[in-house]
Amino acid sequence: MSRPSVVVAFALLFALGVVAVVFGSARDAQGADAKRLAYVHVSGRGSAARAWYQGAPPTGVGVQEALDKFTSDGYRFVAMSAGGVPGVVQQGSAAPAPAEGTLDPVYVILLER
Repeated sequence: MSRPSVVVAFALLFALGVVAVVFGSARDAQGADAKRLAYVHVSGRGSAARAWYQGAPPTGVGVQEALDKFTSDGYRFVAMSAGGVPGVVQQGSAAPAPAEGTLDPVYVILLER
């Protein structure tokens, strides 16, 4: 083999090695050890509280039903964030501010598997 052919052969061999490493790393990143996260959005009060998550029906599901589903899928609690959304939309400065008790509770629950 001539010298340019040897250089080209080594370059191709190196490129194949890089491709193998990249595809091997991508496969490992999505393997059994990869963590999965789920976000559950909860709003409402008491028995009227509903939960939404990826794949949930548009009307949401009961909070306990959502938590039972994720628990049976092997998810565990990681964190929860609370907030509030006013029950009325304010337009301009003339609209009265919502009273303290009229905020609908809103939570986001983070689960991991």
